[in-house]
Amino acid sequence: MSQIPSEKGIDYWWNERFGSPPLVMMQVDSYGTYKEMVKRGFGYAIIPRVFLQKDDDLFSHDLIFKNGEELKRRTWMLYRKSSLQLASFPSL
Repeated sequence: MSQIPSEKGIDYWWNERFGSPPLVMMQVDSYGTYKEMVKRGFGYAIIPRVFLQKDDDLFSHDLIFKNGEELKRRTWMLYRKSSLQLASFPSL
């Protein structure tokens, strides 16, 4: 299950739980917009937890498949080798 690409994984998780698609779906250009829409009562959003802050005052829930496996998303960081000398990358 963890080899499923992120978007297909979300679809698979959704179908395991609900069987039919949401009545209304929206796609916006930023995670900040998703968060603001949820805060204003426009439903829910499925976003990476890294975009949540403690002061967002939002509830989060991991997406767990019925077999108990958590939906994971692969994240990559691209950088120039010279960036390793910057103070912001001390542990790379």
